[in-house]
Amino acid sequence: MHTIHSRGCSQHREILLTSIKPRLFPADMGLGSEQCRWLEDDRSNVPDDVWKVIVLHRPPYSCGKVHGDQTDIQPITELFDKYNVDLVFCGHEHRYERSKPMYRGKVSEEGTIYIISAGAGAPLYPLNEEDKRFLYAESCYNYVLVKVGGDTLTLKAKYPDGEAFDSLTLKKPRRLNIGIRLHTEEGYE
Repeated sequence: MHTIHSRGCSQHREILLTSIKPRLFPADMGLGSEQCRWLEDDRSNVPDDVWKVIVLHRPPYSCGKVHGDQTDIQPITELFDKYNVDLVFCGHEHRYERSKPMYRGKVSEEGTIYIISAGAGAPLYPLNEEDKRFLYAESCYNYVLVKVGGDTLTLKAKYPDGEAFDSLTLKKPRRLNIGIRLHTEEGYE
């Protein structure tokens, strides 16, 4: 069963693509699949100065020891790279993780940040502390608050008691409409 949903406003655009238990509900996330075609159509109309957020159940990248990287859905990350997706929120791995920006499966300053927040009561999963793709990873119960205001997106990860343990602030460059007047021998154009 697939869930495909998009919602947008002037400051951000969020996309929900669901990939749940592929053995029970095959979720083809490969390029050319129904979800990828839909994402291509939806993304092509969103300007770069709008926050782009994707929500998945299973993470394409994870430092987890139980499930780890979900290679069957990694092809869709090519579209995240193509359309400059800012954040991808995932579950599935029962803990918290925040990746470094990723582009084409590797750490890159211009890539997408992957957040896993899936410690809401189920048994916690261990993590691979040697995985250098992640800035923060902790096997803990957690929740994440996100605030969007103009060109700033702020994320705070918190323990159930409300204590913050990780935060991230991103700035989105705004497009400038610049009028240019050229001076020629005949005057200004």
